[in-house]
Amino acid sequence: MRLSVKAAGHLNFRECRMFTWDFKKNTPGAMPARSGANAIRNTEDLEDYDLLVREAIQNSADERRKDVEDGVTIKISKKNYTGNDKLRLIEKMGFEQILERVPNFEAAAERNENWYRTGLTELKKLNDPSEPLPMLFYEDFNANGLTGIWNRQITKTDRFFTLVLSLGRSMKQTADDSAELLGSYGIGKQAFAICSPLRVVGYYSKFLPDDASNRENTRLMLTGFFPDHSVDDIDYPGHAYWGLETGNPEFTRSPIVGSEADKWIDDISWNTRGTEDTGLTVLLPGCNFDMANIRDSIERWWWPRFVTPDARKHLNIILEQDGSVLDPPNPASRREFVNVIDCYKTLSSQRSGEGFLRQNISIPNVKGSRGEKSGRLAIKAVGDKELSYICLTREGLVIDYDQTIPFEGDACVQGVFEPFSDNLKAFVYSEPEAHHVWNPNLGRLKDLMPWGEIFISRTLKSIKDKTRSFQKSLQEKPKGRETEIADFIDKTLGQLFKPRKKGPPIPPTAQVKAYSIQVKNRSRSEGQAETTDSISYALKLSEHVSISSVPVVVSLSAKVETNAGGANGSEISSTLVADGEYQYVGDSKNKINMNLTHKEVAYIKILNCINN
Repeated sequence: MRLSVKAAGHLNFRECRMFTWDFKKNTPGAMPARSGANAIRNTEDLEDYDLLVREAIQNSADERRKDVEDGVTIKISKKNYTGNDKLRLIEKMGFEQILERVPNFEAAAERNENWYRTGLTELKKLNDPSEPLPMLFYEDFNANGLTGIWNRQITKTDRFFTLVLSLGRSMKQTADDSAELLGSYGIGKQAFAICSPLRVVGYYSKFLPDDASNRENTRLMLTGFFPDHSVDDIDYPGHAYWGLETGNPEFTRSPIVGSEADKWIDDISWNTRGTEDTGLTVLLPGCNFDMANIRDSIERWWWPRFVTPDARKHLNIILEQDGSVLDPPNPASRREFVNVIDCYKTLSSQRSGEGFLRQNISIPNVKGSRGEKSGRLAIKAVGDKELSYICLTREGLVIDYDQTIPFEGDACVQGVFEPFSDNLKAFVYSEPEAHHVWNPNLGRLKDLMPWGEIFISRTLKSIKDKTRSFQKSLQEKPKGRETEIADFIDKTLGQLFKPRKKGPPIPPTAQVKAYSIQVKNRSRSEGQAETTDSISYALKLSEHVSISSVPVVVSLSAKVETNAGGANGSEISSTLVADGEYQYVGDSKNKINMNLTHKEVAYIKILNCINN
């Protein structure tokens, strides 16, 4: 199959023959190009545009320049190429060489697991100038760009090789700075490749020059992830690179650099970058994502980055289609995020209230960890028709909306958990390639942090325990049913209202319970109008309890059984209050929510007022 480009006019394919595609030949142990994307595609509930939004924004956030005040700006644009503009684009990208291999791709279709099924369809449309060729552009600004040595990875600053040429993982895995761990696998190339049905990705970057880049500040190169196929009995795994012919058998193509790269971008009618306009432009030919889906995905997975007071200082996102700027992401305007946004804001402000739990999670006695700090949890009671889940977040990215943590069928709750920075690496290393779950059994976590398995598993268990205990605290107690706990509280608190022998209150008998309650002191004050009795109790976790804290709800209801005339008595004006310096989740006149820990004792005071 040959492609005619005469209508494009300005440039003949033969004149740019030095810029060509090189299809890598098969070597022992070489993996097919399609296999690299399997890991990030093997996820439920994640569309291809979700993978793009999650992985690309992660990498851009990581690559914010430290020497600029403004945050990273990300621009995602879609443009349709038709007519001569389309013919010129496919000529500039060297699609003539790719089209020549269509019969070979088709012959290999069955063993390629549909990896290139859509690509074959799209390739056959390239001959028709009237058929639009969509292109998605992903751009970041105030970012480092593709710096370093282009054909080697010696340090983590060799960003060009890591993203464009390498087939392994990046050196971010061993970064000391936890803030640079978001894109720890360095597989952004795979997320980009699956978003182009043609499996072609272009990289155009401007960066600060240095000796590693041979003082160059601009690079451009294309990569292809095609079917593994054969041509004239020679096998090809599907990896291909487009660029300047080098004559080097190991790196047969090098990036176009300098003004020549800028001219190439200008020739396809896109925006070139100025010297200070550092960052990366990614070209995804054939990508026809609905921009509304992209905006929705950004809101769904990155809403924590938008709800902080200085959000725009860290991340600003612009969406554009055919030159028109679209409404930006605004997760705060969406009803489904109201509760988790409220919980997330509470993590920082430590605000608390009725029907709400906010607590730090500590994981003690894990040898090798950086102390006991795990993270912060906030949970909120929501409407009965809402879906219960805990939103697991890290560094502004939603890892997962975990619906398995709350009890199904119990009180509906939603919440947010955010790790502290102390042991953040353990959470990062527990994530597979798509960063969509925390898995304490992940191999690289065990290899790099042997203590991480127990730290992550205990954290997840603690989140589950606290959430389910909070759900239980919201449930109504069944009427007419005498439970063990009710009997215990009756024996302890009933001394206020039932006749007893003289002497101090009788302490509760020892029982194997999650918490103990003991009398602290009792006093009485008499006035002309009323007499007030008060009694204080100390509550604490029992030593045999292995979890770090237990949610507890203390409630009080007092009523005279019969009056002097034998009729049913009225309610006694009694008030339950928190006594002493202790942070309570919430309190009202007759109920207090709290969290008991091994390190703190809670004090409860009951005030019983009797009219004289």
